[in-house]
Amino acid sequence: MKRIEIKNVIITVLMVIIVGMSIGYSLLTTQLLIKGNVQIATKWILGISSIEKVDTKGEAYEKSPPNHTLNTATFDVGLKTPSDSITYNIKIKNTGTINAKLNKITVSTDYDSSPAIDYKIEGVEENVTELPSGGENNIMVTVKWNESYDNNFEEALSKTVTIAFDYIQS
Repeated sequence: MKRIEIKNVIITVLMVIIVGMSIGYSLLTTQLLIKGNVQIATKWILGISSIEKVDTKGEAYEKSPPNHTLNTATFDVGLKTPSDSITYNIKIKNTGTINAKLNKITVSTDYDSSPAIDYKIEGVEENVTELPSGGENNIMVTVKWNESYDNNFEEALSKTVTIAFDYIQS
């Protein structure tokens, strides 16, 4: 009988130890939670802030005042003699929070445009010109008489041009 009592005592002690270890383990363990919240708070806002005539040569004149929206600048120019030209300063401003870079300049004209009229763009260069947040690019666009054009001028000549400045994130 002593053997059974010793056996029962050992089993009871082992049970108490296992219960004690279980309670101790549960008291000493901690559940760790990692929570995160991510918000992107950037703005991509590039646009034309102004257009202004900065130079006139010869008998060139404005048929109407230049104007602009956030995405377009418009001017209407008349040229009378081969030395005529008008230069405009178009300002593109980055009011967003992301730095930009001029990726591409695309110039397109009507298919029946006059070769007597040329456009020249200065002040920016594709894949080089940076436009930091809060910064500004000054683009000089000159409308001029193509001096190599020597046909007679029996009718009025005109040219519609669209210049697109494609900026990307830098």
